[in-house]
Amino acid sequence: TPHAQSAIQIQRPSPSTPRCLFPDKGNYTNQTEQPQQINSSVSIQQHHQKIQRKATKKTMGLIDYMGDNAAQIDAKEYEEKVREGDPKLLQHDEHLVFAFKGRGGSGRDYYMLTTKRLLIRDKKGMTGKRIRYSSVPYESIRAFSLETAGSVDTDQELKIYARSIGKVSIDLVNSVDILPIQQFLSAVVIQGEGAGEVAAGGNAHDGK
Repeated sequence: TPHAQSAIQIQRPSPSTPRCLFPDKGNYTNQTEQPQQINSSVSIQQHHQKIQRKATKKTMGLIDYMGDNAAQIDAKEYEEKVREGDPKLLQHDEHLVFAFKGRGGSGRDYYMLTTKRLLIRDKKGMTGKRIRYSSVPYESIRAFSLETAGSVDTDQELKIYARSIGKVSIDLVNSVDILPIQQFLSAVVIQGEGAGEVAAGGNAHDGK
């Protein structure tokens, strides 16, 4: 009958309307959009984490600079610069084992552990033309300590106690591996003169 055909036409879904493939879980449109919403949420979270990591890195770099925390640099490369700029600073048979540069690697001060001594190059004044060198032979060292960074601290600290010069403190950035430094100093301080070359071993000229 006309009324029956009209009822059938009313119940027939429109071609533009998506069919419900999961009657118990919502319509087809919701099923396809949900994964996109999840992926978008994960992407935003990853983006925020990336921004946070960059901000933390910049903050730590600023703290290292303001706190004059020294970063480790390549000892071999810096030894070449020292021999070229200050030919008489190092002895002919003396080599750098560890080298550090102040203010997170952006400063003017350098700290060097050679095969024979601790050598500090400290630039003075606004122009940095005046330079003070401090030399601490290993045989003059009576004690030393290494302190790792805690949950609040932003640096590590090396303290050396030597005759005549007293205490020498060097603040290091957290990325410096202090275990090889501790092993090297233990060897040169305990074994005394001549132990530098032996203790350096594979560490000589090691960089970062």
